[in-house]
Amino acid sequence: MRQQQGRRVRRVWSRTQVMAVAVVLGSLGFWGCAGDPGPAPVEPTLQQIRSDSDVHFEKLKQEEREWGTTGQ
Repeated sequence: MRQQQGRRVRRVWSRTQVMAVAVVLGSLGFWGCAGDPGPAPVEPTLQQIRSDSDVHFEKLKQEEREWGTTGQ
């Protein structure tokens, strides 16, 4: 009889622990998502986009020239 009561107490204690951990994790998740998202990212200007594309296009042309000379 006593062993059955002891098992019940252990089972209830483990359920209580599981519920406590679930409540703590749920609370942390709720408060973590409720924070300030911070500033929005800055959009690049049209001039910056053109400048970057020119640089990358020049690199691409240089690589094509290098492949053309080594490929033959």
